[in-house]
Amino acid sequence: FTYADSLGSAILTSRALGATMVQFGDLWSTLETSPGTIDVAGLRTALALFRSVGLEPYYNLRLLDTNNRGVPGDLASVAFDDPQMVARVDAVIDSLIAVAKQTRLLAFSFGNEVDVYLSQHPGELPAYRALLARERDRIRAALPDLKVGCCTTSPVGNPAAWVGDT
Repeated sequence: FTYADSLGSAILTSRALGATMVQFGDLWSTLETSPGTIDVAGLRTALALFRSVGLEPYYNLRLLDTNNRGVPGDLASVAFDDPQMVARVDAVIDSLIAVAKQTRLLAFSFGNEVDVYLSQHPGELPAYRALLARERDRIRAALPDLKVGCCTTSPVGNPAAWVGDT
């Protein structure tokens, strides 16, 4: 089997077993491989595949991914509230909004397991929460019915899980 064969088999098997939704996402750095060049073709393909087998997609733009930043390399040390960061996030969100207007999403997450990274970098929390709030408002203005938030690890026994509360 190739990777594509095994992925396709897993998708079809999960659907046959009763799955109705799928969570997937991208590191921001894989969507914007050079400044200003945002490629959502893979996202469009994935959405079409999931929809074709009856799965509702929940998309996660992973600006934070557990204990790492998922931002493009040139923004690796830029603060989340820096105007350059905000402008670039606006651009990628605009691209994702355009896709979501064509293919409905079940929900949108702004980061994966963000509590892990932010508990290790607490000084970044206020700027990240402000950016999340800004982008959540922008997404909701364009797609009022779309659920928007961020993904955290289990709150059970996790003193930092609260960072996702908005």
